[in-house]
Amino acid sequence: MKSFKSLNAFHMAIKNLEYRKFRSIAMIFFIILLSASLFISSLIISNIKIGMNKAVKRMGADIIVIPDGYKEELKTAIFTGEACTIYFDGNWAKKLSSVEGVKKASPQLYLATMTDSLCCVGGNQLIAYDEDTDFIVKSWLHGDTKLKKGEVIVGNDLIVGEDGKLKYFNYPLKVKNRMEKANMSYDTCVFMSFETAKELVQTKEAKGYLKFDNYDNLSSMVMVDVEDGYDIEQVKKNIEYTFPKQGIEVCTANALVSNTVNNMKQFQNYSTVLITLLFIMTFMALIVIFSLTIKERKREFGVLYTIGMMKSQLIKMIVIEASIISLIGGILGSSCSYLVSIIFKNLIASKLQIDKLQLYGQPIINKFAICIGISLLAGVIASLYSAYSVGKEEPYSLISENQV
Repeated sequence: MKSFKSLNAFHMAIKNLEYRKFRSIAMIFFIILLSASLFISSLIISNIKIGMNKAVKRMGADIIVIPDGYKEELKTAIFTGEACTIYFDGNWAKKLSSVEGVKKASPQLYLATMTDSLCCVGGNQLIAYDEDTDFIVKSWLHGDTKLKKGEVIVGNDLIVGEDGKLKYFNYPLKVKNRMEKANMSYDTCVFMSFETAKELVQTKEAKGYLKFDNYDNLSSMVMVDVEDGYDIEQVKKNIEYTFPKQGIEVCTANALVSNTVNNMKQFQNYSTVLITLLFIMTFMALIVIFSLTIKERKREFGVLYTIGMMKSQLIKMIVIEASIISLIGGILGSSCSYLVSIIFKNLIASKLQIDKLQLYGQPIINKFAICIGISLLAGVIASLYSAYSVGKEEPYSLISENQV
């Protein structure tokens, strides 16, 4: 008999949802709103954290010396993947090596390629590095990292033809190695030796596009590794004191990412407040809707009591209705948010100043489970409040309350 009643309660819950379609859809809408906001906010926040952590790790250097006034361009290139060309003259790596506290100084050259020309395969960021002094790029690779002239290392997401070759400024390049997945701008970059870069910038197409004043001894920045035991800020001051007013800007890695980190923290705080308010509003709306619905159904509940349904079974029926509504709303809300994230992933990444959204893998499955679980819990709690008020009343009062 108990199993029959349980089955009957579930069956009646389904029939009630089908009969009262407008009410069911209204409650599902509120659950969708809750689930969607939870999913998209958690997705964005987690991607910002991943991007920032990888950016700091991949930067590898304690201090970066760049031409004065190019700090924002460098940050844009690192965090959003937007290609840029930065350069200054002089052998700054050699000069910086003599400063107290500097363990290693390695130059890099950033070159942006053309996006609308047959001489280039696409608008990518080219990065030349000094293999003799490099302590960053090599740490990302496995196996033989020595590059011959004309050989390059590409990011994990860069599309390469079956022949394993690329072409920039009509200069042919052979792909020797591919970096591990970074989930940031480096995934679409092309790394090469300075020997290759010097030949590439001398091509007719490169000269017409880049328009350097001097094609010898070019570099965009110098990556500095600080000696153990030295304070990074003090070494930064040593460099600034040694080379005052010489057109350079000395940045610590933490300073480059600090603004973005602060923006991420502010966004996280705002999102938390917004999610909390939205959850409270949605939860209260669900309670109101359930209460109004229960009130108009009191005669129905009274009749069910009189024909033998127990109060516990009636409450179970109400909770089952809420569970079905919450489950459907949670799944639809999370799925819709995920679909929107996929469709507008590039726009969202651009607005948040991160390279890309991580939309696959176990973390996404976890987010689905959490958002659906919270939605289900909210609906059940809201229904229990209404069901409890019904359970306290006697069958006669439930039947007579709605009589004229």
